[in-house]
Amino acid sequence: MSGKYWDRAWSLVEECAPVSEGCRNCWARAMDARFGRPWTGAVRFREDRLNLPARTGKQTLWAVWNDLFHASVSDQQVWWALGRMTLAPQHVFLVLTKRPERVAELLGGIQLSDNVWIGVSVEDQGRLGRVRTLAAIGAAHRFVSVEPMLGMVEFDDDWWESANRVGWVICGGETG
Repeated sequence: MSGKYWDRAWSLVEECAPVSEGCRNCWARAMDARFGRPWTGAVRFREDRLNLPARTGKQTLWAVWNDLFHASVSDQQVWWALGRMTLAPQHVFLVLTKRPERVAELLGGIQLSDNVWIGVSVEDQGRLGRVRTLAAIGAAHRFVSVEPMLGMVEFDDDWWESANRVGWVICGGETG
């Protein structure tokens, strides 16, 4: 994750499983090592943390950690999290995933609350297709995180057709 553009982290999901080359030097794994927590690869949804934003009155830009749309997070757990976000309209939630296909499948045509931003990670040209999937998701705000930027990412003509549905692009190197 590049420069801090959010206020607080909402660690709803612990650990993850690699899905692409951008996961090789995962920052979350490095953070666990830094704080002496073993990384087991066992994805856990932290239901005990669902009410954290509700207890925060000050308007906050939340970064939802780790991948809420990992296959080990049940549909029900995802809906619980999205529901909590909807019930906290004073906050903005940045939900970043490398698995936009699951987002599209789970949401169908449902439109997310205006305070829920959905984003995809694109680490190289081979992952640019995630943007096309993102563009079809029912969200008022979509963003692309080109990080870790492992290679050139050229926004071709096909991407520009999806670009009008993306409001924010973040670029950064590897930090793990």
